[in-house]
Amino acid sequence: MKIKGVSGVFNDKEFTVEDSLVIGRKESTCNVVFPKSVEGISRAHCRIEERKSKATLTDLGSSYGTYLNGDKLEPNVPHILHDGDTFYLGDRSNMFTVTGIKKLREERYETGKSEQMMSGSRMRASYISDKEEHKDFQTIISDKKLRPVIIATAAILLIMFFVILSQRSSMKDKEKQIAEQQQEISNKEQALVQKQSEIDAQQNAIDSMQREIDSQQLQISEQQGELNAKQAEIDAKDDEGIDSIGDLVGGIVDIFF
Repeated sequence: MKIKGVSGVFNDKEFTVEDSLVIGRKESTCNVVFPKSVEGISRAHCRIEERKSKATLTDLGSSYGTYLNGDKLEPNVPHILHDGDTFYLGDRSNMFTVTGIKKLREERYETGKSEQMMSGSRMRASYISDKEEHKDFQTIISDKKLRPVIIATAAILLIMFFVILSQRSSMKDKEKQIAEQQQEISNKEQALVQKQSEIDAQQNAIDSMQREIDSQQLQISEQQGELNAKQAEIDAKDDEGIDSIGDLVGGIVDIFF
């Protein structure tokens, strides 16, 4: 597959796409490098890829966008290319056209047919080889001298199979026990969390009752202070009354005596 410039700095220049081709202005990562003087080109602007007889064009998150047949592409989303498609970077002065996709598909198709034929030949050769090995195995089994060895080997393999099966069963039982213990631990942790929540709630209730008691004691103290002040006032009035009576009695005595 090839792309050919139809405008701008790459006008009439062709580029061959082998698997992947990146267009932009960063020399270290791009296959087609625009000069820095060309505006609207990002460092890695877009990528063209060949995958399984298909060609795609992907915008790599460029600042000014990539346009396929006049339509702006969504960033980082591959779009299928066909022979004769045109695309440009930023604006129409940086335009390319696509060719050779049909030829690529035909070549890939012929290559696939050849690989299938070779694979079929390998499968037939493998089948013949397997038949020969099977015959050899049957010949070995038919040898009476080897039968005890084969029987012993089969018995050993059978014993190993049952040992492995028993070990797997034991491992499953242990895994089940571990899972049950973990569940039990989890249940205990949840119970502890619930008890702690209850303790916290009781402590909050106690703190609330203590605050209420402190408030009542403060009210009692205030009331006691008020009572003391009233008692002092009453005592003062009583003293004034006694003094007045004493003065009155003294005046009467003075009058008569």
